[in-house]
Amino acid sequence: DFLPLDLCNGLVKDIRRLRGGTNDQEGQSIDYFKVAGVGQQSIEDGNHVDNGHIFGVRRSETCSIDEESSKKLPQCDDRERLREILNDLRDDLDVSSTALDKDVTELMYAYYPNGGYYRRHKDAEKSSTSLSCIREYSFLLYLNVDWSTTQGGYLRIHRDGGGDELPPGVLPNYIDVEPRAGTLVVMESKRIPHEVLDTRFERLAVVGWYLASLTSSSSSTNVKSSSSPTYLTARENFIESDTLRALLRLRDSVPGMLAKLKPNASPPDYSGMIWDDFTFPNLNKQVCDIESKANVDEAPDTSNIDYWKKICSFDEKGRITTLSLGGQRLRNIESNILVRPEFSRSTIIDLAGTDIPVELLVQFLSSCNRLKQLHLGGNALGDTSVRSLMNGVPSLLKLRSLDMRYNDITSVGAIEIGKFLSSPECSLEYLYLEGNDLGCDGARALSNTGPLLDLFLGQNNIKSEGASALADGLKNGCLKKLYLEGNAIGPDGAISFRKALEDQGDSRNLEKLYADNNGIGKTEFGKLGAVLNSVTMIGEGGLL
Repeated sequence: DFLPLDLCNGLVKDIRRLRGGTNDQEGQSIDYFKVAGVGQQSIEDGNHVDNGHIFGVRRSETCSIDEESSKKLPQCDDRERLREILNDLRDDLDVSSTALDKDVTELMYAYYPNGGYYRRHKDAEKSSTSLSCIREYSFLLYLNVDWSTTQGGYLRIHRDGGGDELPPGVLPNYIDVEPRAGTLVVMESKRIPHEVLDTRFERLAVVGWYLASLTSSSSSTNVKSSSSPTYLTARENFIESDTLRALLRLRDSVPGMLAKLKPNASPPDYSGMIWDDFTFPNLNKQVCDIESKANVDEAPDTSNIDYWKKICSFDEKGRITTLSLGGQRLRNIESNILVRPEFSRSTIIDLAGTDIPVELLVQFLSSCNRLKQLHLGGNALGDTSVRSLMNGVPSLLKLRSLDMRYNDITSVGAIEIGKFLSSPECSLEYLYLEGNDLGCDGARALSNTGPLLDLFLGQNNIKSEGASALADGLKNGCLKKLYLEGNAIGPDGAISFRKALEDQGDSRNLEKLYADNNGIGKTEFGKLGAVLNSVTMIGEGGLL
């Protein structure tokens, strides 16, 4: 309860007003909010925006409310009161070796609509030449009065030591923060990756960054231009020669990848700040000076790992460990470009949202014997392709995490996945199948969950019959978390789970069952919550 409720309510009213409740002199409604960007990348460089949605990365709106930007906005006493509180917080934080700037604080309102999100990211990168490199602390203040668990929009703070992705070979490790009104979150901008989970109701917040003093020695050494780069040591920055050649061939064969990698594009900082909103004369001049040097038309140093960090990461020997081609057009790529030993060493591969032919997909994955995480969401694979993958790629049995969300999979494909899970060689622990059409027969096919720890089956129309089959299968597996949001399981499905859990007693493995928006009804909602020792594991949306 860092902010009092009356201030939260006042700021909410201010947001409503700035989002279109204010009229200009001609009586026209004014909306001061803008679609939130991702860093400073332009739409042409990959931020494809439609209806406030930067595909695959972010969907939200922002309005800058720092002191200078507020001069352009209608007066609001609560906004002034907020800045005073945040200035006091900055003074409390200003005890580290890095002095914080007393004059400049990035500050904005963030509005997430129903269906909003912001995928995993950091707010600052040490190697960035933009303003983000002098961010020291990120802060978030939530304004969601009467928030409930059914509304989603949790802040997920990752504690796995990674950046924009989970590090290779590391299991997920995170905490989720409820975005309740008055809650304050402060984190180090360069160290903590985080994300906004999907919202099912509008989500309101104040977000901002405390900056290192531009006159301090630490900030002056952090802000560098590409004309005099500071490289990592050879051991850390080395790319093995065959790997570099394979990457260059891949880059030149995939439309759009060159633009994604080009170093002269304004460097992304994944902050969502819209820089045109800022009017700090002295600060803007220094940033512009930096960027003017960084944007000199020079040939990129493709042997530097920083050039490739948007699509891959490397081990200490300069070999690829993570390959991220999500969203790229791969339909016409030749197999000898992708199916190479330099790529087959990857432990994490992201091919989500691509149009890769299933024949090439099977051939490529068959060569990847070290694979632990595979992302194939949004590829419209269908049942035939799923059968080819489950039966034609033995190396998938070594996976620990498999994402096949939104792939037009029906009960036919679910049967193939069920056979895959029943194999004694299967090591899969996390399976994502949301947004398919498995139905009750598909749920029945997956009731033998094998080695799975987490199973995500939201929006699959499994109904009460499928819920009954899954409940019956709990006694045979080691499942700890089951996600069943939006499956119309109804009271009968809830009864099946309750009885199965009661029968297992203390020997049960299931720890969490998420069943929002299933029409369970008040009576069975309460009974199932009692068995699980927490109704919040079901979510109040289980009543709907």
